[in-house]
Parts: sequence; C-alpha cells; structure tokens
Amino acid sequence: MLRKNFVLIAAVVALAACREQLKVIDTNDQALAVKNGLVVYQDKPFTGIVRSRIPALQEIELTEYRLGIQHGVTRKQTDDGKLLAEWPYVAGAKHGTHKTWDREGRLRTYATFRMGNYIGEAWAWFPDGKTADYQKYSEKGELLVARRWRPTGQIYMNQVFKNGAAIGMPGSKLCDPTGTEKNEAENRRRESGAVQ
Repeated sequence: MLRKNFVLIAAVVALAACREQLKVIDTNDQALAVKNGLVVYQDKPFTGIVRSRIPALQEIELTEYRLGIQHGVTRKQTDDGKLLAEWPYVAGAKHGTHKTWDREGRLRTYATFRMGNYIGEAWAWFPDGKTADYQKYSEKGELLVARRWRPTGQIYMNQVFKNGAAIGMPGSKLCDPTGTEKNEAENRRRESGAVQ
C-alpha cells in the first residue's frame, strides 16, 4: 500500500514538474511555423507556450499547445501582469469557462464551453458594469434564450428559442419608444452624406 501511494505521488509530482517546464517561444521565432494545421517548432509539433506581444495595446498573450494543437489555458495580460483573459482549450476546442476582464479587473465577459459548444450561460457587460448581453444554452449547445441591452440599461432584444425558432422581440421597434436608435441611424446617414 505504501509503495502504491509513493508511485502515485511520484507520478503527480513528475506531471506537475513537466507542466512548470513548458518551453516558451515568441511568435517572432523563425523556427515557429504552422504546417498542416499544426503549430510546429523546428519542424516538430510544438508542446509548450507561444508568447504573442501586442505592443500597441501593451498586452501579451500566452497560448498553450500540446503536440501542435492548442491545449491548455490561453491567457492575455497587460505588460505589467494584469490578467485580461483566460480561455481554456482541449484538443483545439474551447472547453471550460472563458472569462475576460478590463484593465481595472472588472469582469467583461463570461461563457462556458464544452468541446467548442456553448453550454449554460454566457454574459457580457458594458464598461460601466451594466449588462450588455445574455444567452442561455442547453447542455447540447442549443441557444435557448438571448437578451441584449443598450448602454442606457434598456433591453432591445429578448428572445426565447424553441425548435430552432425565435419567439419574442427580435428588433428594437418594440423596445425603443424614445426613438434613440432611429435618431442615431438618421445622424449616421447624414454624416455619411446619404441624406442631404
């Protein structure tokens, strides 16, 4: 019994050590390429982390790969280390809870995936924290409910889906009694020169 526990603990420690030692390669490394849909390094399917720097935004994206396929957690962060996004993948498919945050640490989006399909709830928020978007999905990834709000907090889409058909308010006419959307569209047409 003691020997079995030791072997199990040794295996867990070895796996953890391997995870901590993932090779990190920058996207500008000449030995990094994509061939036949796989990320390769020195002509071999890459296992490790690809680091992408986005200087204009002062951001870094770290994407994990296993044998050339995105697998693990992709993280986006600011140059000074503030977490902006976590996106888990399994065998190239979104899998698990995907989240994004703004630079102040406020949650901006939240969605759960199972092997590339949405499941459960997906949320998005405006910069001020008000709800912008909500969807609810079945365990099979079918859209059940979709709602959208304006930055003012006014809902402009509220639909329930049954057998693939939408039931509810698909447009803004019913939800824009102030005419805000119509006025904004008219202003855009004037500015573009479409209306004289």
